[in-house]
Amino acid sequence: FVPRPEGSDEDDGVVLAPVLDGGAAASYLLVLDARSFEQLAAIAMPLSYPSDVHGLFWFDAALELAD
Repeated sequence: FVPRPEGSDEDDGVVLAPVLDGGAAASYLLVLDARSFEQLAAIAMPLSYPSDVHGLFWFDAALELAD
């Protein structure tokens, strides 16, 4: 959820949702109006991201970055 800077209501803003289209092997960022959940935009991502990437901890990658 990203609140509208000048908004006063609790649901005044947008919801950002990463989406994986497995059939097309493509991902996009869906932008929804927080009040109505009407789609405002679908922004293509340059790579195909797994749908659960937000909740993953990639330990090996973290170790490589620390070196």
